[in-house]
Amino acid sequence: MSLILGKDGVQKLMVGYPTVSDKYDVGPAVLEGSAAVLPGDVVMFGSASGSYKPAASLTAMTEVAGVVLATNVKVPSVYPAPVGPVAVNPGEAFGLLVRGFVAVKLDADAVLANAKEGATVYLTSAGKVTTVSTDNIETPWKFMGVTELHGSDKVAEIVL
Repeated sequence: MSLILGKDGVQKLMVGYPTVSDKYDVGPAVLEGSAAVLPGDVVMFGSASGSYKPAASLTAMTEVAGVVLATNVKVPSVYPAPVGPVAVNPGEAFGLLVRGFVAVKLDADAVLANAKEGATVYLTSAGKVTTVSTDNIETPWKFMGVTELHGSDKVAEIVL
């Protein structure tokens, strides 16, 4: 029996999934508003306890609640399913990573070489993870030094 791999081999990082299986804390959450989020997206506090919204207009780290975790049990709402992760829609429950290791998609302007182990994670005002400090929000989060390309998407492991 053989295993056929693509030219890039097997991906180590899966966006939105914890990278260290026993080192993370998750809180229950419900998405409010009218926009869906994807696993690995940053969310901010919503209007009520336990509700969160997409991080679309961040001004400070105190507004950030955590990162949306991927799930293995959510099925798509249409069949056949579109390629890619299944989105969390408004009104649906999801797992909110508040502390731990997770793989996230980086902003297009991020530089993979700057995602070194121990480097500071920054967030754009649109809630995208980046390595760029200029005009962005500094977080207490750190890069773990593990990065890869998924097609043209830059992916990195971070710790919250």
